Parts: sequence; C-alpha cells; structure tokens
Amino acid sequence: MSKKYLIPCEGEFFKANLHCHTTVSDGRLTPAEIKEAYKAQGYSIVAYTDHRKLVDHRETLGDKDFLPLVGYETDISKQVETKDGKYNKTCHLCAISRDPDNAVFIEKPLEYSKECINDNIEKLRKANYIVNYNHPSWSHETADDYLAYKGLTAMEVYNYGCVAATNDGVTLNEYSVMLRHGMRVFALATDDNHNVGAFPEGNDKGQWDSFGGYTMIKAKSLEYKDIIDALDAGHFYASWGPEIFEYYVDEEKNTLCITTSNAKTIIVKSNRIGSKLMKYDRENGLTHAEFDLSLLNEDDYVVWFEVLDKNNNCAVTNPYWVK
Repeated sequence: MSKKYLIPCEGEFFKANLHCHTTVSDGRLTPAEIKEAYKAQGYSIVAYTDHRKLVDHRETLGDKDFLPLVGYETDISKQVETKDGKYNKTCHLCAISRDPDNAVFIEKPLEYSKECINDNIEKLRKANYIVNYNHPSWSHETADDYLAYKGLTAMEVYNYGCVAATNDGVTLNEYSVMLRHGMRVFALATDDNHNVGAFPEGNDKGQWDSFGGYTMIKAKSLEYKDIIDALDAGHFYASWGPEIFEYYVDEEKNTLCITTSNAKTIIVKSNRIGSKLMKYDRENGLTHAEFDLSLLNEDDYVVWFEVLDKNNNCAVTNPYWVK
C-alpha cells in the first residue's frame, strides 16, 4: 500500500477532554456531573486532572461509552523581578497514568527551575505517566523556559479555559517554536474547565469553559490501554472547530494528504518562515487537499497541517517528520 497513515484508517474516533477540574480541587461540578455534561456533548473520554489530587474514577464513572482517564495536574511558580517591578510565571503539567492500577502521586517540583522541572518530568515518566505541557502563554513562560523541558509527550495548542478567562489560550506559535527546535511533541486542544461561570444559554457561552477545545483520538476501542497506546503513538488531532477524517502520506505520489470537514483554508506549516503550501476556497470551501512534498525546501524537516473553517476556528495535526 502506498499510503502511510499518520492517523490510522482503522479504529474509531473518540472525542476527549484531556484537562479537567472538578470539586475534587477547584472546579464547580462534581466528577459525576462532569461525566453527564460531557457525554451529552458527544465526549467519550475525560482525563480527570484535578490540581495535585490523584483520584481514580474508573469504578464509579466508567462504562462502555465513557472512559475516565486517571491523572492530575502539577505546577510550580516563581516571582520574576524586572527593572519595572515583578510578575509571576508558572509551569503546569498534566500527568495521565498509563497504568492506573499502579498509579502513584509524585510531589510537585521543589522550585521553579529548569533542573527541578525536568527532574519532576523524569519522575513522572518513570512512574509511567504521559506528561503534557499546559497553556504556556497564560503561564507567562517563554521559549527560554519551555525549550529546556525534556520528555514531554504533548503540549496544548489550545486551552479553552484560558481563552474564555483571559484570551491567553491559543499557543500555535509556541507549538511551532518547539517543533522548529526539534522537540517531538504532539498537539492537544483541551478545556481546562473549572465551570465557575454560568451555564450557557443558546449560543452565548460567556465565560463557560467547557466544550470549546477537544482532542479526537483514533483507537481500536474505548479500552484504557487502547486509548493510551493511541496517545503515545500520536494517533489524534487537536481542534476547536474543524474535523479531520484522514491524514496520510501517499508515498507513490510523494504527497501529504488530508480530508476534513468543510474548511476555508488548509495550510501546510513547516520550519520555514511562511508557507507556499496553502489551499483555500472562501466561497465553496474545501474537504480534501494534497501537497507535493517535493516542493519543500531541502532544509525543511518537519511539517504539519492547520485547518481553518469559515469562522477561523482551527484543527491542528501532529507533526510529520520529513527527516
């Protein structure tokens, strides 16, 4: 077969929120209320990642149509002095257990430093956690900070809670910086919901911070191990709007291909400045695009898609490493 599928053609897509807070920490809704709310919106997976609280909800909340992933969020902060005053910065990580029957809590980093944060990531990895990097813009972290982190599985290109609260939740630039510097991280879109605002009425979500960003995971089944395997393999995409149905390389034609819901623009991003590989149809829309990989520069080593709908909402693929 000449097609190399970057998202498998076999299996099923499962809609997931991989960053969630409940009354176990500082959220307004109980874990059971979260399940009810998310299932009603078509979600099959929620990672319960309460702040520094490791709770396994599988027995109480899991069923054939809903999988609670086991994890928690850890963080460390510092105050930075400048010539004009002080500001705070913080590093937040979501840890999702690969082996929930043997999950152990790992204490937060001792201090905000690259060494302590990397030591914490390594401890989490040794304890068999997936480690995801959260909302760098909201956290006031810069490339000098996050480019030093080692062992991350994925990072949030979209955090709806930060969008709703402070408009700091779109971090496509940080994702591209990481990829350009050789960090092999995947892209996530999450809610990071706390649900402290009013329930939405009609199309007016206000500051309601659920159902905005989601990750579509392609897996053999909704079994815990199959979902973890898909997350480790990068068999998913991030979105706050468009859907992606296929993502593959046609090795015979040497083309990178994607099939989507109706999109205004489909862009191939790379480590170069700008992109000559763009297709758009603002009038009728697009649902499929193929890009000739021979048009890449000889210095291009990583490419990925950004798909925009008519409202400029976006879906983002995981990277394809050309070299």
